[in-house]
Amino acid sequence: LVADREYGFLVTSKLGIFPEEENTLTIGSSGIAAGETDLIVVELSGRKMPSGVELGQTDSDGTATLEVARSDESGRVLGASWRYGGDGYGLLGAAPLLDTFVVDGDGYDAFLAGEAVEAVLVDGGEVSVDPSRYWYVVVHNSWSSVTAAVGTLSTTLSPGKDATFDDEAAAELRYRLLPGEHVALELAP
Repeated sequence: LVADREYGFLVTSKLGIFPEEENTLTIGSSGIAAGETDLIVVELSGRKMPSGVELGQTDSDGTATLEVARSDESGRVLGASWRYGGDGYGLLGAAPLLDTFVVDGDGYDAFLAGEAVEAVLVDGGEVSVDPSRYWYVVVHNSWSSVTAAVGTLSTTLSPGKDATFDDEAAAELRYRLLPGEHVALELAP
């Protein structure tokens, strides 16, 4: 932008607008010299409620140990540009808060139906599971309205003392989740 000028701005988002008065701009920069930088921080009054399902936790026992880990690499703040004809853009940002949980087949069906979910593991770690049943490790971008998540989900299934299988099985899943999207890693018997 040209130095020594006044610039106004308006923020419009799913969380709210700034300034709150309609058809109003706020002066954000006034007379900044060439080569200088002006930083403007805006706090929106809106709040997004999570769109995810209600997560409960229940016990599970079995003859295998399932270990779940997730590494969040980055986030992409998504938007549309009025200036460039509505085409979308993405700005690198912090990874959003994600839900990670392990459910059986019935729990996954309940999740897909938007019902309350009883998970055997929430947020990663280890849990004992029955390897003769289907299990789903789910990562859900339910807390963000404008930030996509990029990361990796890792799982390892190891035999327990009474298991009938000898080798551990490991899987890794890279994901890019738009707001409201999920990925599920199916562990089949």
